[in-house]
Amino acid sequence: MTLDSATKPFQVPAMFRDDPEADFAISSSDDVQFRVLKYILARGSVHFGGIFGDPKSAHFPVDDTLIWPEPAVVICRLLEYMYPVENPKVSDLAEVFTLLRAANKWKIRAALSALKENLLLPKFVNDPDNAVKIYGLFCEMDMKNEKEVVEEYASRHPDPCNPSLDDSRAGMSALDLLRLIRRRTHPNEAFDRTFVSLDTTEELPFRVHSKVKWIEELLRMTDGDLLVTSSDGAQFRIYKRFVLQGSSTLTELIDAKASFSSTTATSTAKSTSNATPSQKPSSPPNYATPLRITWAEPAWIVRTLLWYLHPVAKPDLADYSLEEIMILLDVATTANIVAAITPLKDELMMYDRIVLHPLQVYGFLCHMGFEEQKKIAIRYAIRFDPLKHNIQEDFLHLAANELADLVCLRRTRIKETVEAIKDFPMPAVGSYSVCPRHTPVDKVKRKTMGDILKEALTRNLEQDLSIDQFTSLAMLAQLGAVGAGACAECEGEKYTSMFEDYGRALGDLKDKLEGIMTKRAL
Repeated sequence: MTLDSATKPFQVPAMFRDDPEADFAISSSDDVQFRVLKYILARGSVHFGGIFGDPKSAHFPVDDTLIWPEPAVVICRLLEYMYPVENPKVSDLAEVFTLLRAANKWKIRAALSALKENLLLPKFVNDPDNAVKIYGLFCEMDMKNEKEVVEEYASRHPDPCNPSLDDSRAGMSALDLLRLIRRRTHPNEAFDRTFVSLDTTEELPFRVHSKVKWIEELLRMTDGDLLVTSSDGAQFRIYKRFVLQGSSTLTELIDAKASFSSTTATSTAKSTSNATPSQKPSSPPNYATPLRITWAEPAWIVRTLLWYLHPVAKPDLADYSLEEIMILLDVATTANIVAAITPLKDELMMYDRIVLHPLQVYGFLCHMGFEEQKKIAIRYAIRFDPLKHNIQEDFLHLAANELADLVCLRRTRIKETVEAIKDFPMPAVGSYSVCPRHTPVDKVKRKTMGDILKEALTRNLEQDLSIDQFTSLAMLAQLGAVGAGACAECEGEKYTSMFEDYGRALGDLKDKLEGIMTKRAL
């Protein structure tokens, strides 16, 4: 029996149909019934052991029949692992994947152990495509030991970034994918040592902000009707109406707290009305007491975002680090503080930030789902080869497929730009036979100034995929330093007279490549 038999009428094996000692019935998601022994379920599965040990913890009532939301063919396989019988023979990789996910979901220990061993058999891991699939599954299920074992086999794949492996990479992070590549490109180095070591001894700016020693007049109004407490204990007394107008998420928090307080007050009032005169409070309640809510974020975040909820001058976001901007934007988006989201996005996309940290910014935008900003950031993210990037922290927000997409897009853009350069007409200037580079013995290899320039441009593009170099004086200057004894074109004897012509040609080429680089990437 294979999982493909799910397309045919399923026949329950006799051991799960006719056992006279069976004390429990299971119904599959496709309405097939199994008669089983409850103690075997409880012993074989942590999940079912918890259900039978404490019925209140179940998501479905424990009675004569329990609905197990899996197809009958999968349930049958899992029961075979739990019962004292020979383990089922599973030969298809997709079938192993399906069963392993189900076994992990229902915490069936015997099945997990057997299926993981099955995946590490040579018939599976010696195939590079299969090895990447298995590695991706272990990444998805956070099975660290098994992931380390299969990593060696998966790293043998010639191109782990190939689009055909999208499904295999679905459960990987960018760092998981990078492990496979660095294992091949840096065979004698530990993965962590392939990155630069950042100095983490100095306290980051946002950690300093969390030590709030003072609160502006704005955020400690004595007549404020809302008291907001941060996760680290700082309190901000403000006007509730500003929060209600500026954040739907915080409004829900306020409404829930107000509803609870109202219910509590009603209950207290009833108790007080039934009390004897001596038990009643001697003084009326203090109606000036503000509503109290807790915002589970550090004080520096609460303080900054509360600024945006009030009609006052806003903080200068240029003073905040990139990490702080990303944290603030994440929290503002979660809390739906619209007044803060737009300026924080704008600050994140400032030229200096995105040029200095393109991968980190792009990864965060992917994580947050900011599609419009991604279209801008991706151009910077592919400028340099992301697989050679050496700051590990910049990959934390990226998924493996997002990193692979960057790599493939960069390859495509390089190919397109190199072809455009090759076909572009340059000013025609011949070579001098006196040049050692263009020896008269081998006239076929004589090169024009335009040929040399195209070679330099192509070489540079493979390192730095930026068209800014096409109007760079440094690029033109490369042609004037080929070496002693070079021809006039190389040495620069006629360089001055040709400068204007080649400058115009580079400008035209830049315009052409601009169209390639700005094509829709996503």
